[in-house]
Amino acid sequence: MFVGSPFRSGATLVVNFPEIISWGLAVRPSGKFTLALELEWVRWSSFNRRKLDLSHEAPQGQLSDMSLVFDGQDSFIITIAIEYHVNERLVMRGAVTSWKARFRTIP
Repeated sequence: MFVGSPFRSGATLVVNFPEIISWGLAVRPSGKFTLALELEWVRWSSFNRRKLDLSHEAPQGQLSDMSLVFDGQDSFIITIAIEYHVNERLVMRGAVTSWKARFRTIP
C-alpha cells in the first residue's frame, strides 16, 4: 500500500468495556463439601460501535477514520463449582462454566 518511509497513523480507539453484574451462592451441605453457583450478566450490547480516529489519514491508500461495528448481544454465564476439604492443608476444587458467546463482527 505504501512505498518509502514508514507511515504512522496516530490511531486512537476508545474502548469502554461492558458492565458485568455477578451473583453467587455457596452452600455447605456437610463439613467437607461446598457447592457453589454463580450467575453473571455481561452487557455486550454497549460495545456495538467503536470509532477509530486517525490523526494522519491517507485517503489514497483508503486509510481514514472509520467506525467499527459489532453485533454484541447481552449474555449470561453460569458456573457450578464443588469444593472438598481433604484435610486442614488440602482443598480440592472443580468448576464447570456455560457461556454462549454472542459477539460477531459485521462486515
